[in-house]
Amino acid sequence: LAPWCETEESEEAIKEATRNLSSSSGQPSGQPSEATSEGRAALSGAMKSLCIPLEQPPMEEGARCFFTGLPAKRWALFGRSY
Repeated sequence: LAPWCETEESEEAIKEATRNLSSSSGQPSGQPSEATSEGRAALSGAMKSLCIPLEQPPMEEGARCFFTGLPAKRWALFGRSY
């Protein structure tokens, strides 16, 4: 779980930043990724919010969003699509 400001702009910025990271792995865009040493395909795609739990752990006063640094509103689970 990560503290998040829960804005649409931050989610789009997270997607864009992580999409760019996955494409900078040296693999041409649209090409299949090479398998990892365990035989699985490497991750590609963007990170996005997957879940905002209904039961929220306590958040410290002054907690900041892990990505933007804005005041955090809730805890959220993020992951990458592949």
